[in-house]
Amino acid sequence: MMFCEGVDAWLGSATRAEIEGDSLHLFDQDGTEIGTLSKQD
Repeated sequence: MMFCEGVDAWLGSATRAEIEGDSLHLFDQDGTEIGTLSKQD
């Protein structure tokens, strides 16, 4: 398991997620994108 500094701070406020290609886009309750995680090989 990999550790990503600071990710847990904004990941906890995500209320919706969408997958687009190899990326996971996370949104808050207002629908604002708060972060993106990309697939790592």
